[in-house]
Amino acid sequence: MQWYIRSNLPTEEINYQGLGLTELEYRILLNRKISSYKEMKYFLNAGFDDLHSPFLMKDIIQSGNILSKHLSRQSKIRIVGDYDVDGIMSTSILMRGLQRLRAKVDYVIPHRVKDGYGLNSHIVEKAQEDGIDLIITCDNGIAAFDAVKKANDLNIDLIITDHHDLVKEGDKDKIPTANAVVNPKQEKDKYPFQGLCGGAVAFKLMHSMYTIHGLEAYVKEDFLAYVALATVCDVMPLINENRVLVKEGLEEINRTSHLGLKALIEACNLKGREIEPYHLGFILGPTINSVGRLEDANQAVELFLANDWDQAISLAQSFKELNSYRQELTNQGLAKIEEKLKSYTELPKILMLVQEDLHESIAGIIAGRIKESTNRPTVVLTKTDQGLKGSGRSIEAYNMSKEFSKFRQDLLSFGGHAMACGLSLKNENFDGFYEKILNHCSLDQKDFTKKVYLDAQLPIQMVSMELIESLKKLEPFGVANPQPSFGDLNLKISNLKILGKNKNVIKFFVHKDNFYREAILFEDYKKFFNRLNESYPPQEVENLYYNRENNIFIDLVYKPSINEFNQQKTIQLVIESYRYKGV
Repeated sequence: MQWYIRSNLPTEEINYQGLGLTELEYRILLNRKISSYKEMKYFLNAGFDDLHSPFLMKDIIQSGNILSKHLSRQSKIRIVGDYDVDGIMSTSILMRGLQRLRAKVDYVIPHRVKDGYGLNSHIVEKAQEDGIDLIITCDNGIAAFDAVKKANDLNIDLIITDHHDLVKEGDKDKIPTANAVVNPKQEKDKYPFQGLCGGAVAFKLMHSMYTIHGLEAYVKEDFLAYVALATVCDVMPLINENRVLVKEGLEEINRTSHLGLKALIEACNLKGREIEPYHLGFILGPTINSVGRLEDANQAVELFLANDWDQAISLAQSFKELNSYRQELTNQGLAKIEEKLKSYTELPKILMLVQEDLHESIAGIIAGRIKESTNRPTVVLTKTDQGLKGSGRSIEAYNMSKEFSKFRQDLLSFGGHAMACGLSLKNENFDGFYEKILNHCSLDQKDFTKKVYLDAQLPIQMVSMELIESLKKLEPFGVANPQPSFGDLNLKISNLKILGKNKNVIKFFVHKDNFYREAILFEDYKKFFNRLNESYPPQEVENLYYNRENNIFIDLVYKPSINEFNQQKTIQLVIESYRYKGV
């Protein structure tokens, strides 16, 4: 593991004091690549009214005209979403918005296992049978060329809203021949920010419609909670508009009157707590996701459209139970995959692992866990009736989408981006495909060394309640805007405690110049002591374990936080990385 202190430079001379920033806060913003006065001012002050106009997005006006035509005719409209949180939120946004516009609208989310991802020809044919006049996709559709052709052939109008990368033909985007395509990643799109999730793109369409129909007063209440959930759970960068959408969306979540959302918060034991990005990404999001992974994501949309409390709380509680089952499946599958890894004398540059009895919906979760522990691009596959199917997760140094696409002819299906993908292939093609991927891999050992980035070296004496409170102006934290990390060296340890039923929480005090702070580390105690034994003699380790006088020193990368217990607030350093004796 290697530690680096970020030291990005501004693109112009900036009077950061005039923005109300300390030098440390200014440095943190530079480290987030916010490097001009205008960018910093937007980051610190932007609110809902500073969002980019939806009318800047290509085909938004055309989509509005199509929608208005069908609304006036009372045509039947069908939304086709996706089974992850972003797709479920996108569907809920379009449903809620079109219902307020008095549309005759319903929705379909394909089943993950039975139907696969996104719009397909069968869905289009079913729409014709049901008398549907207009299909709107959300969080999918940009690569559904066969289904779009089918819609054209059947004279069904089609609006695509999506945020995924476009398919390339040579150096050019290949765009489906729908009536309108709303995706800010199109080459000719002049929208100022490309990093929106599917839910945010659907929101832009509804925002434009509400503006046209004089319903702007309802925009925040109707949509922003769902946009925040979609943005965080789809792991979008919390910069530019995304940060504003999440910040404003969290305010809506914490005062929401939406029954489905309130029921989910209660079922997840979060009632009465202030909801933060962590709760979206690690509690509420996975609970929603479990429905699409193991059952039918249409039920999740049903929750968010619920008008009856008993129905909402019943659905939410069943989702909570389903997520617990999903966690069990994940742990079982992870254990089997980890057992396979033990057979390697040396790990290959890219891991491509097959586990026949794995539920395909959790392949991506397990791939992510293995990627984190090995710091190698990882694909986990399971056997299906059609062959092998699974998901991949990558590291910064390896563009999985670009590299795998070179051999797309060996795959039955493939889609994704630089850091993640989904794919399927015939059993007999596995060895050949894997061999090609390994032979064309240019990763070397330095790419597999985990990198930890600090914002500054900050002695623990400098960490105060005032400092922690001041850093809150940089929230919400997430991808591309992580919670600030600091480092300090040569800290003495004392008062060590091992906590948690799995003994994976370690608390101790760190001392420097007669000053101390409490620190907390989330790591298995055996791993902690194994590393300790590599650096110190047995007697010193024993002294620490039994809280006797010792001479053990540690370097830390930490995030300052406030621990609340028994109505008391104390400063606590959450350890991100550590090393003994500065080595």
